[in-house]
Amino acid sequence: MSYPIRITHLITGLCAGGAEIMLLRLLSATDRSRFDVDVISMMEIGITGEKIRGLGFRVRTLEMERERPSPLALTKLVSWLRRDRPQILATWMYHANFLGSLVAPLAGGMPVVWGLHHGFLDVSLERRRTILVARACGWMSRHLAAKVICCSECTRQQHIPLGYDPSKMVVIRNGFDLDLFQPERGRRDEVRRELQIPADAPILFQAGRFHPEKDYRTLVEAAAILHQRVPEARFVLCGHDVTWKNETLAGWIDRAGLRDSFRLLGRRDDIPRLLNAADIASSSSVGEAFSLAIGEAMCCEIPCVVTDVGDSAFEVGDTGRVVPSRSPQAFADAWASLLAMSQADRAELGRGARRRIEQNFSLPVVTAQYEQLYESVVREVEAKPARHALPSEVRR
Repeated sequence: MSYPIRITHLITGLCAGGAEIMLLRLLSATDRSRFDVDVISMMEIGITGEKIRGLGFRVRTLEMERERPSPLALTKLVSWLRRDRPQILATWMYHANFLGSLVAPLAGGMPVVWGLHHGFLDVSLERRRTILVARACGWMSRHLAAKVICCSECTRQQHIPLGYDPSKMVVIRNGFDLDLFQPERGRRDEVRRELQIPADAPILFQAGRFHPEKDYRTLVEAAAILHQRVPEARFVLCGHDVTWKNETLAGWIDRAGLRDSFRLLGRRDDIPRLLNAADIASSSSVGEAFSLAIGEAMCCEIPCVVTDVGDSAFEVGDTGRVVPSRSPQAFADAWASLLAMSQADRAELGRGARRRIEQNFSLPVVTAQYEQLYESVVREVEAKPARHALPSEVRR
């Protein structure tokens, strides 16, 4: 096998979602002497695409619109792949898995390595077209995918009943940059002054877009319960549409009488800084695969309260608290139990959380798993002619 191996990553879009961020992190740690990489987005370049460009990688867009198939984009993608001749087409998320598998045979027949980043498919939360594409990919996986990378064990288990080929599925969980996300206690007072939060008030932090899957309503209801016990607690939330302009979220908070207890920060680029002001991080989701937000908090030595969805319980292990989803009382009780601990005991729990990431989910560990899988796919392709060649005496 000769190096560098040429890989084209095809992804549905390059906004700030979990799969997009994982692609950015993977590329930031990629060994460029062994892998020659470029990226194609079906839709927007987005904030994550610009960051990938900033790393020195070529990023192109097919300029497709959501929910609108484009024959022109398909033709463009075939042309690009024929010209670039990647040895692997690595696809990220359902629509890219679908499109990449259709196009690869027309563009030279390179192997397609899929990426699955959904924990589960809830028809009440997902677009109908997404459900249809995901189910179609179940059949296609048996014939058109070389490997299927699942970002969690939950992802693997949830997709097998949809027809996905279990023999091709490999679990590679998300990875975390321990240099970017690390404890910096000097940030604590700085952020609290900025947010006008008293130095001794407990901060409960959650990062995530406003979406039914994140279940912010349960978080607000849990906050109302905790407020009766710990009225000085403050709740700092950030993510797309997590602002006071969001009438639904603001309405829940106001009806609970907790406006003074909440800080809604919207989308932020300084998550490591914010985390270092927090005492506890949370995930109130009703659906996850493998949470980036929780892993980032663990890197910063912040104990976490998570719902028992996806691989969240496995991710946290014994370094936090796991509660049923949609249970405000259980969530509030878990918060209260952590706040009742001494600062020394809670700090030790946080140190254990970072050690768990270091040992299992650090970015170098996860990047090596991706790179080893890509190399194995290339070796399999290169070995095929040898396996099917006739013995020399027959050829004569």
